[in-house]
Formats: sequence, structure tokens, C-alpha cells
Amino acid sequence: MRIQKIKGQKYCTNCGVKFNYMINTAIFCGRSCKLKYNDKRARLREKPITLAFIPERLMGDRGV
Repeated sequence: MRIQKIKGQKYCTNCGVKFNYMINTAIFCGRSCKLKYNDKRARLREKPITLAFIPERLMGDRGV
């Protein structure tokens, strides 16, 4: 049986709770915290689609 040793404590990037870590690169206290953080970041990155400007001369005659 493998036994993991606790290397230290860090603060979670999402909720700020102090947690014990076994891997040096750990930045979240748990999987649920990681998923909440990623969802929050994805919502911030959502931007409306903007179309490029099309000059009138390229629009053609539409009978207007």
C-alpha cells in the first residue's frame, strides 16, 4: 500500500481555505473547487460575436 506524505499547507486559489498538499503544484483544495473556478473563468471569457464592417459598395443592391 502506498502512503503519501503531506508536504505542507497552501491556500486554495478559489475559496481561500488552507489545505494540506502532497503534490507541489496543487493549487485547489479539491476537485469541486477546481470545477467551480473553471466555470467562473469560462463565464468571464464569454464575449458576444462581433462581425467585421462590410462597406456599402460590397453589399450589393437589395432593392432598398
